[in-house]
Amino acid sequence: MKKKTVLVVLSVVFVILLISLSLLYTRFASGTDKYASLMKLCLSSQDAGVTTTSCKGFIRRVSEEDPANPCFDLLLITGDGEYEEHTMCAKDSIIEWDNPYDDYTSLIPVNIDVSYKQFLSLDILFGESIKISLLDDEETVAFLDSDNIVEDNSSLFASIRIQENEAITDKGYYMTGKSGSGVSDNLVFMQVAIREILIDGSDMTFHLVSTVDGQRVMFEVNTEGFEYMHSVDYEQVITDITVLNTSVLDIEETYDVVFVINPNTFELEEFIELMLSTDKEDVFVMEGLELVVMMANF
Repeated sequence: MKKKTVLVVLSVVFVILLISLSLLYTRFASGTDKYASLMKLCLSSQDAGVTTTSCKGFIRRVSEEDPANPCFDLLLITGDGEYEEHTMCAKDSIIEWDNPYDDYTSLIPVNIDVSYKQFLSLDILFGESIKISLLDDEETVAFLDSDNIVEDNSSLFASIRIQENEAITDKGYYMTGKSGSGVSDNLVFMQVAIREILIDGSDMTFHLVSTVDGQRVMFEVNTEGFEYMHSVDYEQVITDITVLNTSVLDIEETYDVVFVINPNTFELEEFIELMLSTDKEDVFVMEGLELVVMMANF
């Protein structure tokens, strides 16, 4: 009787153990084949029993038909200008990703690190985590500059989120200079609207409006002339603006406005701080800067 009792107890314990393992597998684990294709396309390493597969690529879109199990439509970089399409689906609870751009209207360059532990040598994974972060601009640009990005694929990569460009758009201005010079001697304000143009002899005074670091700013520019870059019949045209032809400027449109600064004396942070400290109803006078170019945005 005692032996039978022991056998019954052991059988019950064994069944409970199997059920527990099954529930545990369903709740927390998955098979190694889940990441097999990803491991073929990306680099994998092991450390202290943890396998990490690291990929670089682009998020095209994210399907959230099942919010608890989103699917990422990816273009994974596999070599110099080479890529493979891949779809990665996983539980939302193991994914660490916060899209800083709010949407997926353009490709988002990212690093993807998939980590997990394997239970003994069985086809069971535990402790899965997927961390997605933005890819450095340098790596993104290096991929796009590759000779292997042929014309057939150029449209696929026509719209890509570049962090520096996004930051510039948010700020509304940037510093630049002649290619290869290493000197930033131009200050460019973006999406500038012309409020009014005043003429006094050969002098012109422009009252302009723009958004700088999220704040609406009105500023005044005095000049005798500058270059106006625009397009006519899809060809770029440069027109010298003087008091005689200001009518060619459309006050209903916006422009990128380029100023020349002295890089040895100009302090950008101080200048922007002074501009933003001006009362909203007052006009900030751009002293010490020379207006050289207006570029049409239309």
